[in-house]
Amino acid sequence: PGPAGPHAQTERSTLQSIRIRSDLQTAEMSYRRYWVGYTPKISGTFLAGIRYTRITEDFLYHTEGGQFDNASTGLPDTGEMDYDLETENNLLGFQTGGDMWITIRQGVRIGGETKVGIYGNHHKVHTNIEVYGNTSELIPEFIGPAVGSEKELNEEFSGNRVAFIGEASLDVGFDLSPRWSLRAGYEVLFA
Repeated sequence: PGPAGPHAQTERSTLQSIRIRSDLQTAEMSYRRYWVGYTPKISGTFLAGIRYTRITEDFLYHTEGGQFDNASTGLPDTGEMDYDLETENNLLGFQTGGDMWITIRQGVRIGGETKVGIYGNHHKVHTNIEVYGNTSELIPEFIGPAVGSEKELNEEFSGNRVAFIGEASLDVGFDLSPRWSLRAGYEVLFA
């Protein structure tokens, strides 16, 4: 291979794997105002409040090169690369919404809930690339040559942006007692 590749860690790799992890955590404080329709079978609430949401993601791309002889160095072109990208989003802001329930029979209700909000998003992105092995032409643009050694690139930036979160659910509620109920349904969250 020439100075521009192909490299054992990327184009000539014999093993490639991807790992993705995501985590979503949210907490909210809302004021709810109850209402009843023309018939007591229909009821619901309006809500307004604040919400904090934290979204983190970790993406790891791992490759391993094979046993190929490099014509320019005479060494086997082996090596590995880890490309790790971590993001963190902290959103805090105001939300509003409401829900509506229809009583099917005593103790059984169907309904839905929607919430929308505008948030300030403080975000951080961290990139780490590690390349190691017996290759003399390892991505020279930003890592530089490495023969039998390890090279690493770290990059991080952060900032603040405006963000939006919309949430909607369709549910069924079962009253177990006057104080306890069971709720099941399907929920969609758009951030």
